[in-house]
Amino acid sequence: MYRAGMFTNAEYLEARFGISARVISVLVQVLYRTVIIGMIATTNYLTLMIACEWSSVMAWTIVVAVALLATIYTMVGGLKSVAITDAMQSIIMFVAGAILFSVLWNHVGGWTGIQEGIGSHDEKLADRILNIGSEYVHRKGVEDLSPEQLERKLLLGGQYDEQQLAVIYRTPAWLISLTLIIVGFAFATVNHTQSMRLFGARSMWHLKMSVVSACLILLL
Repeated sequence: MYRAGMFTNAEYLEARFGISARVISVLVQVLYRTVIIGMIATTNYLTLMIACEWSSVMAWTIVVAVALLATIYTMVGGLKSVAITDAMQSIIMFVAGAILFSVLWNHVGGWTGIQEGIGSHDEKLADRILNIGSEYVHRKGVEDLSPEQLERKLLLGGQYDEQQLAVIYRTPAWLISLTLIIVGFAFATVNHTQSMRLFGARSMWHLKMSVVSACLILLL
């Protein structure tokens, strides 16, 4: 798609399948993005109302003003303006994320406080989500299955525990890690808003390196 000089996924759909596919995809994306924008607008409104204690009118005024500003600079500047604001917003998000992490880390009492807090609700949950690099074990009761059904079920994997009357599934840590890596790298290439940004790269090398750098940051 990049070598063909395309800038949107809808453009590819028209070239490959005709104008109908492009129109349908655009309608779907407009509906989808409208929902997302509505969620973002509502979140910003509630943040200004609750955290800043602004009035409803003032909060909505700011939200609408920001939306109009983003619409104007996107229409005027095109992909370049989006790239510039993306870069600026990334810096803000990294800094804000570091500050938020530090505040929460100190508030909960560090790693020990996190373990104690989660463990007070569910000890097994703490072991599952706080231990990176350990295998995932899942048990499923099969006491209601006939021997034939149990045999078919075991063909899909797992080990039968006669004492617990359950099939135990074990997912090794390396497979979990590999899955996270694949999902992390897939986002920057499958998500349509990300792929359309890639089409604006000045060369194929820049496109590939932007994917690698973005995915590595996401995985971290």
